[in-house]
Amino acid sequence: MSYTCTDLTKVHSQGLLVSKDNTCALYHGSTTPPNFYRAKGWITGNDSDINMDRGGFGRRKDGTNCGSIFDGVTAGGRLNLYAAQAFADYVTPWLARNGHKFQQGADVNDGLSRTLFKDAVERQNNPGNIKQEYNAEGGAATGLFCTIQLRKGKEYCVVNGAGIGDATAIQLICAPNQYEARVLSVGGIRNHGNAADNGGQLTMSIGVNGEVWTFSHPIGLQDFVLLCTDGVTDNIFYPEISTIIPLIVSLPAFDHDLKSLCPTVVGPNAHLPTYYELSRLFDLKTRQSMSTIKCEQIVVRLFHYTKWVTARKFELEQEYYSTEMKRNVLAKMLHGQKPGAGTDTEKERITKAMQGLDKDQLMMRNKKRDEVVGKTDDTLLVAFKPTCKK
Repeated sequence: MSYTCTDLTKVHSQGLLVSKDNTCALYHGSTTPPNFYRAKGWITGNDSDINMDRGGFGRRKDGTNCGSIFDGVTAGGRLNLYAAQAFADYVTPWLARNGHKFQQGADVNDGLSRTLFKDAVERQNNPGNIKQEYNAEGGAATGLFCTIQLRKGKEYCVVNGAGIGDATAIQLICAPNQYEARVLSVGGIRNHGNAADNGGQLTMSIGVNGEVWTFSHPIGLQDFVLLCTDGVTDNIFYPEISTIIPLIVSLPAFDHDLKSLCPTVVGPNAHLPTYYELSRLFDLKTRQSMSTIKCEQIVVRLFHYTKWVTARKFELEQEYYSTEMKRNVLAKMLHGQKPGAGTDTEKERITKAMQGLDKDQLMMRNKKRDEVVGKTDDTLLVAFKPTCKK
């Protein structure tokens, strides 16, 4: 067995990780503006981001693949990052060793899934036990995992998994002249336009809080399994997710960052692009057959799509948090924590400057609410074929 996970010692996004045979791939990126992290005081110097999403992929001795993703709750900063990484570091190798214990039938796997999550949050799995810098006690994350069960003599296999919170597992059907996806998990389903988390999380050294949901579905041996955090699904027009995701992953245009902004995501009637609008924006004659697509292309193209859709919101939020940092400096001066407000005249000047920044921020909040859509967020995508065998 073998496995690959994001790296505990690297707080930033780690980009693309691919298995040697390209039957597994992971993309670790973020559309959150760096100034958000700087305003929170979570990064300094030349760091560009701090990515709370963590996970990995693995392979069992029988050649089947597996994967896990965990989304650290943003409000907790590095504490939740280290918790998410600790959960991935426990669950991913466990699946590579013991994935065969999951059998067809969601109800059958309920107890085992709960036990796996419960074991993952045990105090002995806290990386702070080894190095205090990485202490994750009390850190929280949502999560999801999948593993494959082969069916002897059958042209299909079974994907078994479980999750807590709002991560999503998706089947990408690999068949001639067919572009279709199916949502396998229930946790990622939410009302369109509502980016609120569905509730439920794992908390290091404390326990499993909320509903654990399991799933078990037959899929083709040539299909793909895709795991993604809400940084992806919140930026897709959910009623058409079964057609939009296959469209994105089959378009070579998304192999690179797109310079032009998606026109539907800005303006008074801004909305996430529908399948019809995307099909008008891109040349469908360039689409690859699903049978020729690699896992690497799936995760890269979906990440570039999220960057494209959130580009205008990214710009607005980067400016908003830049203004927030300026306001924080003035507030410290006003309260004597930094020099510069020693006289009444200086205090009056600083107060007026802060009021001006407040107006600027209100205007930007209104623009974010009324003129742009999408959600800037950390993103983790894991895609794998059911088995490494041809």
